[in-house]
Amino acid sequence: MRVGANTLGNDWLTAIRAGDDWQFGRAAEILEFIYVSFRRLIPYDRIGLALLDPETDRLHSVWQRADDPQLLLPRNYAGAVSETSLGAFLQSGQPRIINDLEAHAQDRGNSPHSLSMGQRGVQSSLTCPLLGADGAFGVLFFSSRQTHAYRDDHIDVLLQIAKEVAALLDPAATERTRFGDVLAHLALQLNAIHQEQQQLRALTERLADGVRLEDVGEHLFEALSAFLPFDFLSIALFEDDGTVLRERWARAHETRDEDILLAVGKIDGTTLVPVVEQQRPRIVNDLRDFVADHPFAYAVRERVARGFRSNMACPLVADGKVIGMVFLTSRQLNGYQPAHAVRYQRVVGAVSTAVERVLRLESAAQEHAFTDALLSEMVPERVLRRLKLQRRTVAEHVPDAGVLFVDIVGFTLWSTAVHPRKVVEALDGLFRAFDDICRDLGVQKLRTIGDAYVVVSGIPTGDPDHLLRLVKAALRMVNVAEEHLDATGKPIAVRAGLASGELVAGVLGGRVPHYDVWGPTVNLASRIEHAAQPGTVHVDLKTAQRIRLEVDAASLGPTPLRGFGSVEVFSVG
Repeated sequence: MRVGANTLGNDWLTAIRAGDDWQFGRAAEILEFIYVSFRRLIPYDRIGLALLDPETDRLHSVWQRADDPQLLLPRNYAGAVSETSLGAFLQSGQPRIINDLEAHAQDRGNSPHSLSMGQRGVQSSLTCPLLGADGAFGVLFFSSRQTHAYRDDHIDVLLQIAKEVAALLDPAATERTRFGDVLAHLALQLNAIHQEQQQLRALTERLADGVRLEDVGEHLFEALSAFLPFDFLSIALFEDDGTVLRERWARAHETRDEDILLAVGKIDGTTLVPVVEQQRPRIVNDLRDFVADHPFAYAVRERVARGFRSNMACPLVADGKVIGMVFLTSRQLNGYQPAHAVRYQRVVGAVSTAVERVLRLESAAQEHAFTDALLSEMVPERVLRRLKLQRRTVAEHVPDAGVLFVDIVGFTLWSTAVHPRKVVEALDGLFRAFDDICRDLGVQKLRTIGDAYVVVSGIPTGDPDHLLRLVKAALRMVNVAEEHLDATGKPIAVRAGLASGELVAGVLGGRVPHYDVWGPTVNLASRIEHAAQPGTVHVDLKTAQRIRLEVDAASLGPTPLRGFGSVEVFSVG
């Protein structure tokens, strides 16, 4: 029998039962074209065609092709639909993916057909009913030796192929579709799909260059405009806890839509929960009805007010987890079909990868900024820049510097009498206040040593009033300390000692670099602090002489300091 050369009626059924060879029919030529041409679009090792005999409820294998003869079914192979899962499948009229044929056969009570294909080495199948005027009349099979060979985007291609094959073979058709028309349609579809794939490859390449979410959004907007309908596109990402979805980027085809407020809110209890759980796009083709049924969908309500009528929510999935959404919104009622969701599935991998990379870069940038901010609290900016460039020990002689030690009076007694957490809370509150003072007056916090707080000034060099600012910082710290309570509930008292002169500053260490200062000036400041009275700021002679015009400095006379002998010390304030 030559399919397409005569009317398919009872002769067609008789021919099936007789097992006529279809290799030379027009349908065989079309199927040969599909077998050769679509391999780059759908993975398969075998293609088969089976037609239904409605009188006996049996499917008859009438054409098949495979590179390996072992994959071919016996000649005139037929099976009762009732013995397989194909009955409900044919009634649904929808394609079906089975990515583990062995497991499927076991679940179906060892389906004879599934077992037969499994014995021949087939692991996955993609099947589609052939639909005619009177319903399903056959099945087109694509089979692969690989498990999990098929994805949803393969269905879109298969639907186009099955539509053309069905038009050629429909036994209930009153007019025969011409062979040339079917071949031309398939060739156009093949070309269109190839062009779309080229666009997707180009999109993937562009996305790989994007380092900001804005870059990803712009590339996605331009690419999706070629094969998906939308008037407004937005990208929303989940916050850290995974429950709040925040739109981070959006663009519209018309300028009147560019000022739409980007939405943010929890998804718990919303219709987006199934989208996240199933990791599949959701289509809403009448947003007015949706808002009527979901009165708290404020973001959707606002867009309906602007004339939008349908949308598609598309999850972004990375490492099996939904990290965000792409929302496509259209002014057209019923603007989205299942095929659009399938097309989105073709780009979701590349888009998700790009967004995930952007999030990693953002996280790294935030961590870098935090690290820089933290380092700038401990290392002068100039030294920090040198450290970044040289990546080795940085040291310098500072001819004119100031060093301040501030110590908490009685810390040892009250810190051992209460819970450690209360001690840390008290220190944290006080030292945060000290940090603010240092930033405000432009002096450099060096470090904390237990309950001691160390500050330096004059780094970098050439700052004539650095000592005055350091003294003012010391006085403010003494006053601020009294506003804080220690772990026992009493106001904190501190004492401060300050000295000025030359010192050496530098960064030591490799994996854990540490900025510090050394020299007699540092030791002198520490000794003066130890000799100071609670609530006072004491300085050496050199410092007192330099700040005397701005701050009162009263001599306390010679004071014995360990390692320095008798030193004149001044009280300021």
